[in-house]
Amino acid sequence: GVGVMAMLLLTVVRADLLATWQRQLPPDAANHFLINIQPHEVDAVGELFAANELEVPTFTPLVRARMTMINGESVKDRTYPNQEGEWLANREANLSWTAELSSSNEIVRGEWWPAEYEGPALASIEEEAAMNAGLELGDVLRFFVAGREVEARIASIRKVNWDSFQPNFFIVFSPGALDGLPTTYISSMRIEDEKQP
Repeated sequence: GVGVMAMLLLTVVRADLLATWQRQLPPDAANHFLINIQPHEVDAVGELFAANELEVPTFTPLVRARMTMINGESVKDRTYPNQEGEWLANREANLSWTAELSSSNEIVRGEWWPAEYEGPALASIEEEAAMNAGLELGDVLRFFVAGREVEARIASIRKVNWDSFQPNFFIVFSPGALDGLPTTYISSMRIEDEKQP
């Protein structure tokens, strides 16, 4: 009897949580997601949408990397404010780069790089990740990516709306910082019911 009651309660709570979550989504929230698009496929995928009279989505680059150093100290030897920060610094990370700040992000400290920025590599980090890892503006992060080391200084700390259904990252680099590294692309878009086929 207790088991049946628990299952019924879970069913009701799950349905209620799902309905609440759906009510919070904006009406134009993405309902389709593309992953693992190779660089040579980006144009063809965009043409597929254009040929079907759909808006061509924005393709966001993604690079897999592992953080190795923070301010010249190994991430393995460093002390962190909590376990989440240690996990963030020691796991494989998804990095991206962009010239423009995403509409689902807001700078809370520091500054975003200029649109035509071509200087040394800069990074922007999500505020909770920065707090958990004990990172501040000006800290220098080093990553190992496909046999190459990439270093960037933290120029800004961002608040991220993770519920936006847009591609978002804990760490974003300035344009040019990850050039020539193995990259795939991801995207999200809304396709209305009548265009689903």
